[in-house]
Amino acid sequence: MVEWTPHVAGNTLIAAWLALEAAARVIRIDTRRAGVDDRGAGLVLWGCYIVAALALNVEGSLLLVLPRIVEHIGIAAAAGGLAIRAALLFQPLRPPADDAERETRTLRESRASRFSNLAFWMGVTGASGNLIAMLTVMVAISAATAVALSSRVRGDWDTRPR
Repeated sequence: MVEWTPHVAGNTLIAAWLALEAAARVIRIDTRRAGVDDRGAGLVLWGCYIVAALALNVEGSLLLVLPRIVEHIGIAAAAGGLAIRAALLFQPLRPPADDAERETRTLRESRASRFSNLAFWMGVTGASGNLIAMLTVMVAISAATAVALSSRVRGDWDTRPR
């Protein structure tokens, strides 16, 4: 029997994240608006996946190891990020009343999606106990989130015909 450690839980959460994304694509839920440049955020997410997978599965002599409690807090954060992501992907769709509501909803959902990514990937790397991996993911996702959200706040995401 496999001992249930933060590393095993982290790997399980990564598998659940990938399954959720695959299910969303199968039922044709688009996780990004068509025609919108995500400013490289998708590439950053793949990089975070690689960092998290390596941190969880490669043993090495780490000089900067997080306390054991951080690993458990990381699992809780990752589970919360996964729950937010699932709620966003599978929420019932209702048509917006007007353009202002559509734009407000899109911005709110984009922020929630970015927050779920941040919570999930920081949580998973926190579960690894590797401080360097956690800081790497924190900086990468925070920068990608700031760039993507700032472009949406400025209105660059609006692709409606004029």
